[in-house]
Amino acid sequence: MKTIFTLALLSVFLFGCRGEKSIPREPPNIIILLIDSLRPDSLMDYGNIRQTNPFLSKFGKKGIRFTQAYSQSSHTKISIASIFTGLYPPQHQVRRAYFPITNKEDPFSDSLSTDIVTLAEIFKKNNYTTAAFVTNPHIRSFFGFSQGFVDFNYYDWQSSNARSVNRAVIKWLKKNSREPFFLYVHYMDVHTPYNPPLKYRFFYTQKKNSRLIPFNGPIHRDVSKEHITYTRALYEAQINYWDDNFRKFIKNLEKGGWTQNTIFIILSDHGEEFYEHKGFGHGVTIYQEQLKVPLYLIFEGSIQSNQIRKDPVRLIDILPTVCTLADRDVSQLELQGTDFLSSKKKNEKPMTTYAETFQGKIPRSIQTIKFKLIYNTEEKKYEFYDLLKDKEEKNNLSGKGLPEETSLRSKLEKILEAENIKIKAKKKKLDKKTLEQLKALGYIK
Repeated sequence: MKTIFTLALLSVFLFGCRGEKSIPREPPNIIILLIDSLRPDSLMDYGNIRQTNPFLSKFGKKGIRFTQAYSQSSHTKISIASIFTGLYPPQHQVRRAYFPITNKEDPFSDSLSTDIVTLAEIFKKNNYTTAAFVTNPHIRSFFGFSQGFVDFNYYDWQSSNARSVNRAVIKWLKKNSREPFFLYVHYMDVHTPYNPPLKYRFFYTQKKNSRLIPFNGPIHRDVSKEHITYTRALYEAQINYWDDNFRKFIKNLEKGGWTQNTIFIILSDHGEEFYEHKGFGHGVTIYQEQLKVPLYLIFEGSIQSNQIRKDPVRLIDILPTVCTLADRDVSQLELQGTDFLSSKKKNEKPMTTYAETFQGKIPRSIQTIKFKLIYNTEEKKYEFYDLLKDKEEKNNLSGKGLPEETSLRSKLEKILEAENIKIKAKKKKLDKKTLEQLKALGYIK
């Protein structure tokens, strides 16, 4: 049985970021916009010289931009489960998106347990109208991700895009926004197969009909710099397409009055590799290019604008942070995430973040902003990196007797030992259509 608790609606909302004047407020709306596979350094406000996201950059200045945000997996299903629950994968138990990998006749996938309270359920229990608009086949009702959503809408990624999804959201709001609302919108416009609309296709390249590498994971042959450049050019043109539609979406929200008293969380579920570690895509390794994500938090009138946060935050922190902003009490839940807007305590220990995936060498990692430890469970071998001196994770320092590695090994063991044996993710058999969609997205070779 789920933990049942009542979260009282409060009449006083904290104005600003802790310690500022309190004024009465209506319960705020919440809109979470997730752009699947969006890598932060492909955005102009994270260092890209290309003007890939002029509107998001402008809109993001209305609140906080986080420069060190990390996912709990390089795979969508595992990452979203952590966002929805505020838990690491060993706790929520969604750890494999398909298995056994080699048995094509009998493929299964983990499904989110109904024994875990989700972010949508918290707001549904507090008289919010909840809705999801999802385009990734991994994040479907079939896999347990509809828990707490009054309306859960799944759209085939091959026949939908940011424009059509945004249109569906606006249509829904016109009918369902009398009560406070919680919306989750999951876009696939930046994901493989890197096929931007014709209007955008030649933004950053003049090449035509060049062949792309169509799957996620390591490439067992040399790849030319020209090919890498071309691949990333198409990927980043897709960002421009999403950004243009985001601009139109916000204008429609403003016309409807739906940006007022509304918390916006804009983020990605994971990054994307462009041959930094001899591979492409995501989901197989957990190096920084796949774990770092963009993250924006906007709440006009309550959060100061033009903020840049350089301290590390985790996607498991989304749930407690949003709940605190909206005055929802989650103290009775055993969360691993924390409210990242809380004021820093003096002499606070450096935050660590955990991540894993189920493919490749089946790695698990733990890191601070300075150091990172990876344990490859298939090989039973460690990797250890000094992230300040070796941002690209090329120089493995494991086994050199560094005290920081010893410390991180101990912390990693504690996380893995704390696996929630009471929660068991259900195993769902994948149907033929889902398999075809996952293959087209590069998840299954």
